[in-house]
Order: sequence, then structure tokens, then C-alpha cells
Amino acid sequence: FFATMAESFARATNNAVEPAWQRISGVWDQLGLSKEEQGGRRDEVISHLLKLLSELAGEEERQRDQILAIVRDNRAKVAELAHELEVDINVDDADSSLLRIDAELEARRVELEELRDQRVSERNELEHKVDVLAKSLVLNSETFIMNENDVSLNGLEALRHKVDELERELQERKQAIHTIVASIQQLAEELDYQAATDFEHNVLTRPDELPLSTDNIEVIREMHRMLETQRFQLEETVLMTWTQLLGRWDELEVEPRERQAVLKALKVRGSKGKPVKDATPTPSGVSLRVMREENTRLDKIQVAKLPIVLSKRAKELRHWQTKTYVSDQEQELVAQSHGFDHCRTEKDWHTIPEGERQEMLTVLDAEVMRLKERFGEHRELFKAVDAIEAYRTKLETVTEEDRLRNRGGLLAKLEKMKKAARLGRKKIAQWEAEQEDVFILRGEVYLEALEQEEADREEQQKREATLRKQRTKKETEHEMYYGSTPATPRHNLRNKGAEPGSATKSMRSARKRPADTKTAGSKIKTPKRLGDQRRPLGENRPASETDDGVRKQIFSRESLLGAARPVQMESSQNTLDDGNLSALSPNAFKNALRDSNLQSTRLEE
Repeated sequence: FFATMAESFARATNNAVEPAWQRISGVWDQLGLSKEEQGGRRDEVISHLLKLLSELAGEEERQRDQILAIVRDNRAKVAELAHELEVDINVDDADSSLLRIDAELEARRVELEELRDQRVSERNELEHKVDVLAKSLVLNSETFIMNENDVSLNGLEALRHKVDELERELQERKQAIHTIVASIQQLAEELDYQAATDFEHNVLTRPDELPLSTDNIEVIREMHRMLETQRFQLEETVLMTWTQLLGRWDELEVEPRERQAVLKALKVRGSKGKPVKDATPTPSGVSLRVMREENTRLDKIQVAKLPIVLSKRAKELRHWQTKTYVSDQEQELVAQSHGFDHCRTEKDWHTIPEGERQEMLTVLDAEVMRLKERFGEHRELFKAVDAIEAYRTKLETVTEEDRLRNRGGLLAKLEKMKKAARLGRKKIAQWEAEQEDVFILRGEVYLEALEQEEADREEQQKREATLRKQRTKKETEHEMYYGSTPATPRHNLRNKGAEPGSATKSMRSARKRPADTKTAGSKIKTPKRLGDQRRPLGENRPASETDDGVRKQIFSRESLLGAARPVQMESSQNTLDDGNLSALSPNAFKNALRDSNLQSTRLEE
């Protein structure tokens, strides 16, 4: 093959060079060049021809090398694309020329690059879907994104599977909250609910665009529970808001015509701004909205009437301080700490600077709310304290004479109040045991203060009993040496009006007596009945009595000692045990017996 090519090249070269060589030879002959000069010129022409042929051969070799490099690069690219795309590709170059191999590799490279571009486009589309679904489900999309250089069939299949999985999860979550969102929208419309956050607004207006993470779904369910609770408590909320609105109307002295407009909007019957007794708005969201708008309007009016509002709020604070048994020192400390200790009347509240009035109102509202919450939290404890304090106050006002006379069933009332106070103390003690804490009232541990007070009262009663004992002892000694005066008869006491209620009893006795038959102006004295005179316990009625008076009753020393033993104190000296004492008068005996009964009653209580 190469020999034939050489011969063919030689003949073609001879045919191409011969005309040119004849022309050159003719020129040389015309120039008269010698054979030696023409030989030199011929060698030079042959040298140029050889050089030209060498250059042409080198150029061909360079082109061959370039084609080899391109084939090598294409072969590497095709192998890389085949590996990346996970496809099998075979190039048979055993019997193929270099140019054919180059063309085949180039075509295969272009084909694989187009396939790669298609897969990259599909991967980007799948990744975008994953990103959207992840945002809807509030998930981290980076955990689902493939490697940037991964365009394999397995990678694309895994991404398609993840997209299908996320779509199913999103659909399940939408179905799970579809009913809840519909119920929320219905409840919000019924309650006239105003969204408090952007998320709640999206739930009410654009539920399809909600990010449905597990946390957001729980928030939606919590919102649904809140609205259901509000619906159940709607009647109570409307009534509470209505009561608050009526109080603010009175507090701010709102004009009747303004009140009447609100009553008309609420469809509440009334005239001249005053609702009918027991009339309340219909429990609905519209009623709540109307009352809230009215409260907003009253807030603006309140700014101009803040001194009046502050004065009334301070009265309310004092009411709750009294209800929760806040001591005077604590009340004064609160007033001083907040700077309104000088405000005693409504005019004093005008002295507060305008810039501080709103802050002062906030402070008073917070203090009132704190006391209300404390009262509500410990309502049963404060009821117990009321019973205890009522019993204490009653004990302070009851006198010994009230106990002896038992006016109006006093002893039964005291016993009833005593039982209620005892039950209240048990409740407080039970609360302290459950909470492992102490109940503080007026800055003191309440039960300890009560115990200390009872101990002090008992000590005082013992001192008073001792003083009465000493006084009785002196009276007894005096009557022993100088005698005693008989007690005034009961009917004389009634006629003199010395006993409470004697006027009524005298009128009753007067109606029972027969009418006077004497002439007007005459005075008739009713003789005293000696039988009505009180006698000491154990005294027998005498066989005969005279008008001169009641004879003194003398008792033996043994009988007096037996009657006086219950009132003996732990004293080393006792008048009744004195050897010189032989008798007591009736008045002294009655006083001793009375002191004995009083002391016994107090110790039992």
C-alpha cells in the first residue's frame, strides 16, 4: 500500500514539476548560465522542494496528534459521563480509523451531555418540590437535597420517592386539620373573634397556605379549644363585661343618651340610659364587640376624668383591703410606696400631675386585682376568718350582766358563733397542713396570734376573778362586822325602771290591775308584798312576816363553807376558813355564788 502510494506520489510530482522545471531551464539557458551554475541552481531548487515536503509532512503529523488528543479527551469525557449517568457505552475502535473514532466519540459525548442536562433539570424540579413541601410541613429541606453532582437514576428515584412521601404527609395533615379549621372559622364568626396574631389571621383567612408543622397543628388545635371554651363561657363573659360596663358608666357619669344608644345596639330594654332590672345582652360575639367598643370609647373619656376615677378606685381598694383583712400599717405602707398617701378626698386626687395619673390608675387597678385574686384563691379561708372575727368582736362587746341575764338568747348565739369559729380554725389548720405553709393575716401568723390572744384573755380573766374574789372577801368581812342591807324587792325595781325593758313589763302589769275607782287626783299607794322579795338559795319561807321588813337570815358556818368552796382560789388565806368567821349575810352569800358561776362559765369557754 505504501509502495503504491509512493509511486503514485512520484508520478504526480514528476508531472507537476516537469513543466515548471522546463520553464526554469529555459530561463537559465536564456541567461547563459553554465552547467556548473545550473547544477548549483538545481540543487537549490531541490533543497526547497525537500524542505517544503518536510514542512507538509510535519503539518500532517501535527494534525494527526491533535486528532489523537481530541479522541483521547472525548474518550475520557464519554467514560466520565457514562459513569455519572450510570449507563454502559462501548466504542469499537479496533478496525476503525482515527477520524471515524473521533467522530463516533464526539457524537456519543454530545448524546450523554444532553442526557445529563435532562437529568439535572429533573433533579432541580424535584428539589424545588421538596423545598415547597418542606416549608409547608416546616421541615429542614437540606436533609432531602441530593448531591449537586448526583444525576444518577438511583438518586433521582430516591428524590421522587421523597417527594411522594412528603406530598402524602402534607395531604394527611391537611385532612386532619380541615375539620378543625372549618370549626374555628365558624366559632370565630359566631363569637366575632378578632385574630390576635398573624398566624391566627392566616388560619381564619388563608388556611391553605398555613405551614403545617406538628407545632403549628398543635397551635391550631389549642386555638380551637380556646374558642370552644369561649363559646361555653360566652354567657358568663357577656354578663361580666356587661356588669363592668354598667360600673364604668356610673363611675364616669356617662350621659343617658349615650347609654341609650349602646342599649339599643345591644337590644336591651331600658329607658333614659337605664336598663330594665335583670336585663342582660344576648350572649353573642356581636354583643361582646359592641361592649368592647364602648369600653374603648370610655377609655378616652376616662383620661379627662381620671381624678374622679382614681378616687373611686381608691375606695374600691380600701373595700378589698378590709375584705382581706389588710392591717392599717400595710395599707399605709402601700399608699406611701405608690405616692397617694396624702389623697384622702376627691379633691386631693386633682393634685397628682396629669402625666402620673394614668400610671397611678394602673397601680391601683393592679393592687385591686391582686387583692381580688387573693380573696378568690383563699375564699374559704377568709370565710373562716369572718366567723372567727365575728366571734371575737362579740366577745369584746358582751358584758357580765349580759351573760347573767341572757338577753335575747345571748348564750345560745355565743355558742353557735363559737362552733363556727372553731370550725374556721380547723379549716385554716387543715390548709396549713396541706400547703406546708402558714396563713399570714395583718402581718402575723393568724393561728399563733389567736392562741396568744386567748392566752392573754384567759390570764386577764384570772386576774379579774382574783380581784372579784378579793372584793367579795372585803364585802364579807365588812358585813360580818357591821351587818348587811336587805336586797331591794324585784317589784320595786320594776316600778323604778332600773331594769331594761321594765317599761313594757310595767305596762303589762298595769293592764292586768283593775281600774281605779277613786276620784281623780287621789293617790293610792299599793302596799308592798313581802312575798315578792328575793331570798337566797336554800332559804326556807318564814312562818310569818311583818310589815316592818325582812329579818336577816343567819347561816351556820358549815353551810356557808359548803356553798363558798366552788369559788375558793389557790390562796393561802381564805376568809371562809377563818376561825373568827361564824356567819355571812344573804347579800354576801349571793355575791359569792354569782362569782362562782361566772368563773365556771368562762373556764368552760
